[in-house]
Amino acid sequence: PYTMQLATAGQDGKARLWDGESGALKQELDGGSAWVERLAWSPTGNYLATAAGRKLRLWRPDGEMVSAAADHNSTIADLEWMPA
Repeated sequence: PYTMQLATAGQDGKARLWDGESGALKQELDGGSAWVERLAWSPTGNYLATAAGRKLRLWRPDGEMVSAAADHNSTIADLEWMPA
């Protein structure tokens, strides 16, 4: 069954997952830096990428972290999923 879920990013270093129907907070994700600036759902909705400064993290919709990449050389300016 399809469930609507929203993700938000903030200056407190957290990304948050919200139930899109009720508006209830489901999960808080630690972005690893002072400000989570970017996020992007995968085209299938199976993963969420977050960028905070030079840190890139990959999450499942239930809030489980899949991976945390080594710090990039500079601030991550944008996120985009490549086609399969």
